[in-house]
Amino acid sequence: MKRISFFLVLVIAFVLLNISTSVAGWVEIETDGTKTLIAGEIIRVIPSSNDEPGMIINAGNGKLTMLDDKNQSYATGTPEEFCAGFKKIREEEIQKLSDEERRLMEHMMGQLKTRQKRKPKVTIKKIGSGEKIAGYSTTKHMVLLDDRKYEELWMADVEVMSKKDSEAFMKLMAEFSACTARSMGMEGMTDIVPEMSREYLNLMQQGWLMKSVSHSMPFGGPALGTEVSELTQKSFSSSELKPPSGYRKVSIEEFTKTNMSMGRETAPQ
Repeated sequence: MKRISFFLVLVIAFVLLNISTSVAGWVEIETDGTKTLIAGEIIRVIPSSNDEPGMIINAGNGKLTMLDDKNQSYATGTPEEFCAGFKKIREEEIQKLSDEERRLMEHMMGQLKTRQKRKPKVTIKKIGSGEKIAGYSTTKHMVLLDDRKYEELWMADVEVMSKKDSEAFMKLMAEFSACTARSMGMEGMTDIVPEMSREYLNLMQQGWLMKSVSHSMPFGGPALGTEVSELTQKSFSSSELKPPSGYRKVSIEEFTKTNMSMGRETAPQ
């Protein structure tokens, strides 16, 4: 009898540990097929193609998880741990450059550092009522960079994330952006990026971004943007906010190198 009872306890414990609980949250789908799950302080981005890495951002524990669906692997770490890996790989790649490639890189880095000497002026103007997107009424805003048109934004007055979760998420991503710039030898680069300005971040906390059109493409390229096609409040399995079962955990360096090589293979010739 005691053996049977102990066996039952083990079975129950196993079942309880492997049950995926249901969590309340939001599901966003963009017109390009990108899917984003939002549940409190956790966000998971599922790209439309497995050639692109996915991401789980946990503002609660301050960690990021990069997912490689093509190779069924993932890497997890803090922003600083990812950036340490990026820096190590960058230093290895620099050693492989020819003298000419090294001079070109140094020239480009010099130009970027010259741009960093002056922080651009970011102005956000409220245009008024915008179009209805995915069933939500929006307000249109114009982002000006040094008084020039930079980006158009359509915001919906809907609370997908609480102010607390939103602030924690933005803080984590700001840390990631800043240390990524440092690891690439571009310390201070985030100071000149409009999306990291106080004005821009304040706007992002006033609702949910439904559409954006960028007018800052280099060499006069066509305007690019994103648009939400579906935004719904749903419950989904908590397992969807974790790496899929069967995925192999790898180091940040291995993950980055694998995805760098994938990028080279899929880049247009």
